[in-house]
Amino acid sequence: MNEFDIQFYGLYLTLLLTPSIALLIRRRFTRYDLWFGVVASVLSAISLIFWYSDVSLRGVTTDIVGLYLSYFVTGIAVFKMTAFRNRAAKLSGCIAAFPFFVLPALAIPLFFGVLLGLGDLQTEYETDREEDYYCRVSVYGNATTSTGGYTARVYEAYAVLEYQRHAVNFENTLYPEMTPELSCKRALSAAKKAI
Repeated sequence: MNEFDIQFYGLYLTLLLTPSIALLIRRRFTRYDLWFGVVASVLSAISLIFWYSDVSLRGVTTDIVGLYLSYFVTGIAVFKMTAFRNRAAKLSGCIAAFPFFVLPALAIPLFFGVLLGLGDLQTEYETDREEDYYCRVSVYGNATTSTGGYTARVYEAYAVLEYQRHAVNFENTLYPEMTPELSCKRALSAAKKAI
């Protein structure tokens, strides 16, 4: 199983199984309701911070698996709210559960869009870590735009985290000689000059 398979099948399994599993266990494990809410809140907050900042877990697949896990735990917490006796909590849970039914219904007709979107996230080339920096190249466009190219991102590595220091796009029409290896060399040299 490669990186794309994990991301693609993980997405569909998470979208399709979360409502089913959450409905099955919403009235069980009631003494852990508060913990489901706390864990869901913490995981969602961490996922949002990683999504909107240049800091992330090491590797694309690790980030996506964390996002799926956050979605799953949040789904369980939301469906547990529908089993509460308090009317306000029950109504809030019903409103919050609505996207968990809509997303799987939309995922099937938007199948090819999901394929194209995940295709742009795939790592084409990655350098070894040198001096706490490494480069990851992904391909963009071609299927979704009239042109395409490479996006080279330079990361500073920490224990389990990475920080994006620099990103450069190399469009095929402007740089026809560009390869993933050459784009990494240029991005690493530009990042070292900037730092």
